[in-house]
Amino acid sequence: MKIKRCMAGLIVAALLVLAMALPGAAQPGPGDSVPVWPSNVTAELAPGETMCVNKTVTVPTLLPKADVVISVDLTGSMIEELTNLKTEIASIVEALSNETADLNVGIVSHEDYPEYYDYCGYAAHYGDATNEPFRVDQAVSGDFAAAKAAVQAMSAGGGADLPESYARVMWESGHSDNLMGYRADAQKILIMFLDDRPHDCGLDTGRDPGRDADVGTGDDIDLEDDAIPAMQAAGVTLLVVSSGTHTALWNGIAGVTGGSAVQINADGTVPGGISLTELILDLVAEVETDVWWQVAADPGLSVVLTPAVHYDVPGGSTVQFQETITVAEDATPCTTLDAVVTFYANSYPEEGAVIGRQYVSIKVEEECPPLVVWCVESVNPHGQKVPPAGKTTMPGPKGGQNEDGFYQLLASGGCGEPEDIEMYVDYAGGSFGPFVNGTVIKFTEAPGAPPSQKKIGSANGQAGAVSWHITLPSDPVIRAVDVAGNVATCDCCLVPPPPK
Repeated sequence: MKIKRCMAGLIVAALLVLAMALPGAAQPGPGDSVPVWPSNVTAELAPGETMCVNKTVTVPTLLPKADVVISVDLTGSMIEELTNLKTEIASIVEALSNETADLNVGIVSHEDYPEYYDYCGYAAHYGDATNEPFRVDQAVSGDFAAAKAAVQAMSAGGGADLPESYARVMWESGHSDNLMGYRADAQKILIMFLDDRPHDCGLDTGRDPGRDADVGTGDDIDLEDDAIPAMQAAGVTLLVVSSGTHTALWNGIAGVTGGSAVQINADGTVPGGISLTELILDLVAEVETDVWWQVAADPGLSVVLTPAVHYDVPGGSTVQFQETITVAEDATPCTTLDAVVTFYANSYPEEGAVIGRQYVSIKVEEECPPLVVWCVESVNPHGQKVPPAGKTTMPGPKGGQNEDGFYQLLASGGCGEPEDIEMYVDYAGGSFGPFVNGTVIKFTEAPGAPPSQKKIGSANGQAGAVSWHITLPSDPVIRAVDVAGNVATCDCCLVPPPPK
């Protein structure tokens, strides 16, 4: 018959020892900084036996891989904002670097098209002849010094109308051949410093001339139909830092990408006491990972955990697995079977990074015969047979009962050696023992009397042949327990009550 032992956390059965790998080390709890808890499981199981362990795995703090592009409107109205950015660019890059595992930064700028005719029924808009609607000042890379230098080299001026080529910047960030240099496997963030609105005609009919700067050609950019969908498809999150009055408009645009817009004060601070750096850091998404396991086990030992995988686990959090350890029915007794459970984090089922291991060591118990317990009539303290054989034993007038009450407690079988079996005398409400297997006891049945146990012996004859005198209000129940915890009982030491 298969036996199943299940325990959770620190509830440990007598045969289960959960210990750290280092001898004598204090055992950690789930809240301690140990990736796998418990990290070691050592137990004794019989062939066919199963045990369960609740497993806690802590995922390390995971820093994202991020590409951050800072876009700056360089028209004349942005002079003050550009000055503030030049002051803060170093701290922004440093903070981003501390919060990411792999950071690349890019710098782009824009003004407006030198000449732009919109579809909104307005007259022609004229920019300066030298205006550039989009320029990559520093492509996305890990060269932070170059990114900072690109900002320091910027100057603002010109700009003849209010709307600017913002849609072009957004479209470039999400286009398949984008000039910014976003890495495919990085979190992509676009931070736009601006003070007005795109050429949008109320987000309905306005268009940006596109890369060829000519209105009415095939590469014209529509904000809703082209620019925003391009960002969404590429997974680019937009943060708009605006010094103008169109924050609500930009919130609607950025919100579609998972970002937001904030109206910055003239001195470069953000309303609500949040620094610009903190605002940007909040955009760096928490990294999530899948957590799964693999087992390498000796033949005859099965270790299975459920579930097979935890999906989308935030870094620094913990997950639970239910572990089932089973010894095969045909496992060889008295051998030790080992297993190693390795836990991985990454994108399941791709090859993952190892975050921890657990070691399982199971000793296969010897199969034990049934445990049997019984009583035999025995000698009095002087070594005399009481009563003479056949006087009151079956089928006598008081068959099966011994008026003198001298009995030897015996047990055999079970696990371990016979001398290791512990004997108990149970009664309603308690027990006496343990006694050594083979102990001789005098029983007295005294209805109404309290249970008692007294040491007895004699200086004559076989002194000490009877070890104890136990008085009970009724017949005892003899219980035997072997080293594996197996139990057997019998109602076999029968003593008649005293005559009335």
